[in-house]
Amino acid sequence: MGFVRENTGVPVPRVLGFWSHREETSSKIGSTSSDGKNKSETKRRESAGSSGLNYMLIEALPGDPVGEVWVEMDDAAKGRFKQEFVGYLRELRALQQQPAPAGGMVAKESSPGADVEDGVRLGYISAINHQPLTDHRIATVPYGPFEDVEGWLECEYLLGYVAKARPKEVYDRLGRELKKRDVRVVFTHSDLTPRNVIVEKKSGRITGIVDWDSAGWCVEWWEGVKGVYGWNDGSFAQKQDDGDKGTTGPSEDSLMRVWKALLTEVVGDFDDELKADEEMRDIYGFPY
Repeated sequence: MGFVRENTGVPVPRVLGFWSHREETSSKIGSTSSDGKNKSETKRRESAGSSGLNYMLIEALPGDPVGEVWVEMDDAAKGRFKQEFVGYLRELRALQQQPAPAGGMVAKESSPGADVEDGVRLGYISAINHQPLTDHRIATVPYGPFEDVEGWLECEYLLGYVAKARPKEVYDRLGRELKKRDVRVVFTHSDLTPRNVIVEKKSGRITGIVDWDSAGWCVEWWEGVKGVYGWNDGSFAQKQDDGDKGTTGPSEDSLMRVWKALLTEVVGDFDDELKADEEMRDIYGFPY
């Protein structure tokens, strides 16, 4: 979050502190102001390779997740929200990737079209500072980093698993779908869903974007795939007009349609990659 705060105008909560405990606790940790309002909230993370837990104390933000209040927002508020959402997403994707450090992710075996500068690869897939990625869609443990898009796609959780679990023609078909066009590597939130965008209901102002655990450098279409993956917010299916009982499925104004349209406006069309990813999830049997 600090990287985003320092390099963009995207509203993110301030990090107030970190600490670790070797034993799991269930107590709520935070601070309270004199008026009784909670000023901060605690996020708990599993510590990779440890039986303990790491904690991060972050600033609480005003507003509500947009998924909870969308049907209550008026047209003006929705318009402002859409404009700000697109603007912030463009800012994130405009961030420049820095070359990996010498002796780190050096481009020794470059795939065709790899972006290399002075012997060091750009276009790598990783979290900030070339660290392993965390992504609940991919794995339950940190994974990577990868020197290029090819390495990421062929990892044991994506096409690498398909190659072991399905006939070659299935692997080849999915590979063609996911590799049929050149893609950029951009900075990606990787969990940009309505539960993670906080909005002021009356004005439509975005007060914060939260849950950056999965953020890092990834292929440009991944933000779209992850942004519509695993929708579990009840407001997605609600209609603005409760009197319209004769139709089924989301209305034109439903958050489901709006969300995908906003992502597509910035990310571009990602329908083919979304379908391929859905098939890989079925093959992998991932429970989310």
